[in-house]
Amino acid sequence: MASKQRRTRKSQAVSTHLQHPPQTTQAMNDVKITYCNVDSGFYIIRNDDDLHFQQTKPTDTDIIEALASDNWIARFDDMKEGKTVRVSDRIYYSMLESVPPAKYTSNGFYCGEAYSGNLYYYFYRDENDGKRYGKLKTLN
Repeated sequence: MASKQRRTRKSQAVSTHLQHPPQTTQAMNDVKITYCNVDSGFYIIRNDDDLHFQQTKPTDTDIIEALASDNWIARFDDMKEGKTVRVSDRIYYSMLESVPPAKYTSNGFYCGEAYSGNLYYYFYRDENDGKRYGKLKTLN
């Protein structure tokens, strides 16, 4: 994803009319949806950080999934338990940019530092749904 400085974004007031329980109201109030003519898609943004990009207008479910997938501690704890988890674009690109990847694959990469021995965090983009995922995986 291009940095905010390199892309031009045309914000549009995209009304979502969200109906959420009180415990999620604060988090949902901090969320903005913008349309980018350059990328021809929508960005879900919280606190000025891009969480997710998609070609179609986000639904309430897309927004909730984007917020859940951006919880760093929970995502990495789940990966340590052997789960494959959805991660936000922000986590994906932060891991890609933090240290040079140990290895690239056709649709992802292994983080540059091993979790343990030959076990690495592996992040990839699913070809079917276009979302990003992470898991612990042995480097091949």
